[in-house]
Amino acid sequence: MTVEGFVLNSPGPLSQRAQRFLTTRAHRVDFDRGLTGDALAKKIEEVYGRSRVGIVSLLDRLQERYGGLTYKSGYFDEQATFSPVCEPDDPSDELEILYAVTTGAPTGASVHIDGVVEIGFDERGIAEFASLDYLIECDAIFDVAGEWSESKALYLDKGIFSEVHARLLSGEIANVEMLPEATGNHSSWFLGEDVGIFVCRTWSELQLPMQPFMKIWSADERVAGNVANRVLQG
Repeated sequence: MTVEGFVLNSPGPLSQRAQRFLTTRAHRVDFDRGLTGDALAKKIEEVYGRSRVGIVSLLDRLQERYGGLTYKSGYFDEQATFSPVCEPDDPSDELEILYAVTTGAPTGASVHIDGVVEIGFDERGIAEFASLDYLIECDAIFDVAGEWSESKALYLDKGIFSEVHARLLSGEIANVEMLPEATGNHSSWFLGEDVGIFVCRTWSELQLPMQPFMKIWSADERVAGNVANRVLQG
């Protein structure tokens, strides 16, 4: 199934770029909704001893807007499928929306009751995006950048990651602007007329054996090389 009449039926804050991305790259698949509505509210009260209506309505909104959405995600470097459910079971666990994004790897995302998207790897997680729309915007730019022929990847020491981020914001490294709609707490997209730059330390913050990194795309090999050289020269 296509995404017409689904998330694109009411795109809300999604940019034209993100809408084009979903139109051309995404489709919709069936997914198991699990408990919803009154049945979910009853189960939550049984497990937690009190009602939490907010998360019931949040699940309904997420399933209606994103449930079954699937596309190749540049952020996860995997096929991503949005299949949000709520499974109240253990009163000692935080009540949240699970499987908001699943992949073919141990990585994925859940959603807190305030809508914040937590990126996870197995049992570890870190709050990253303000909403799932931010993740879609992020992936939409990966799609745009992928059309450029040249790309470079640099792995950065944790100590200089913040410095590189600040130099990108100031324009010292390249003539780019940060895109707040596609930026998270530990990852940022910068886009210019002839270059795209993605910086990320999410995975290192999750204590995975992966350094913070910077990826550079351009249609011109010299542009990509110049940006990389400016970073390495400090």
